[in-house]
Parts: sequence; structure tokens; C-alpha cells
Amino acid sequence: PTCVVRALLSTGVRKVTMGFDDVKKRAMQMAFNFKPVGLVDVGLLASRKNVDATDLSSLMQYFGYRANVERRCTECDWWQKHLAKEEKQFAAEQVYFTFIVYTALQSLSSSGLGIRADRGNDLCGSAEKEFVLEKGWEEQGIELRDSGLWCTACDKGPMTSSKVVEAHIASQGHQKRHEQLCS
Repeated sequence: PTCVVRALLSTGVRKVTMGFDDVKKRAMQMAFNFKPVGLVDVGLLASRKNVDATDLSSLMQYFGYRANVERRCTECDWWQKHLAKEEKQFAAEQVYFTFIVYTALQSLSSSGLGIRADRGNDLCGSAEKEFVLEKGWEEQGIELRDSGLWCTACDKGPMTSSKVVEAHIASQGHQKRHEQLCS
């Protein structure tokens, strides 16, 4: 659609990506006859924020989100005309989590959180960590569970940092669900 092309070509609209390298830019040029501008690579942003994670999956883990990816979805042919339902779901989740990671990274100081993404086989990390409910979180539906903090309104979690919880509470999706539950 024309509105999508305009957004991709607009310098005023930030496009959050992960690993959108020169090869992908050339492929986009060949397929659609333009290259998007105003790209922000969350991998590069993570590096600048001293976050020890190199791909979207490890960034999701760093911020307390579970990476639930079927291997066949990561290896599908994205150039085919029709995608399976799970491939569409995978693509949508990649976009969503790229944005969530970007939002969480933006809220970090340049020194990062000090939580490492490589803490063992457990997706949320196996290191001992104390989770504390901050003032006002319970009213927002945030509760403490063994694996971290969870939002009961949205059924999201575990969240293993206060920055992620704050970003989640501020999200439009949470606000909408919280309003529905409270009205």
C-alpha cells in the first residue's frame, strides 16, 4: 500500500529493525524499487547500551521475555506468495518483540541493566535474582511468581527487570486491558 511505502521512505518515521543489513537493503531495492530510511537497529542500540545480547532472541531473554520460536518458522521462504498461519504469527511476533526490545533499550542508561542474557539454559536466566513489586504495580495487575513478575491483566511474563515492567504498564495494550478489567 502507498501509505506503507510513504512511511518506509519518511525520515520522520522511525523503523525499528534487527539486522537489516546491506544484503537485505539490496533485496528490498530489487523487490520494491526503494530502500527504507530512518532505520534503527536494536542490535546496534543494545551494543551502545552495553547489553550483552547479539540477536532478537537473546535481547528478548535479557528483558525477561520468552522466545517461543518453532524452528521451521525461522527457515521458511519469506518470498513465497502465501505464508502458513504460524509463519504469519512468527513474523508478527518478531515485529512486536523488536519494538518491545527497542522501547526497553531506550529506557536504559548507556551502562545497561547488568543482567546478562547468557545465564544458563533457562530462557529467563538461572542466576538468583530478587524480584520486588514496586509501588502501584499490584493495582496494574503485576504479580510476583517464581520466574519473575507477570501481568495478570495481559497474561504476559515473566518480566525480569523493572524497566520492562514499566514499559509494559505504559504500553497501549496493557492500558486497554487494564481499563477493560477495571470498568
